[in-house]
Amino acid sequence: MMERHEENEGIAKSTAGLCLETLSMVRYLTSDTVIRQQFLMVEVLPRLVSMLTNILNKIVGSKSLEIKV
Repeated sequence: MMERHEENEGIAKSTAGLCLETLSMVRYLTSDTVIRQQFLMVEVLPRLVSMLTNILNKIVGSKSLEIKV
């Protein structure tokens, strides 16, 4: 039981680290006006929203424990 707990703790730590890195990247990309404008283009915005929604669903969704990094 302790081994399973330690394994789950390791998974949670790595997932949290990945999440923090992703949020940091998004913060960086949205802080620069020139970069931000490129992502707000009509051709790109729907794809960006779809990708971010998909990632969030995988991180916090019902199958979040099945994520393979």
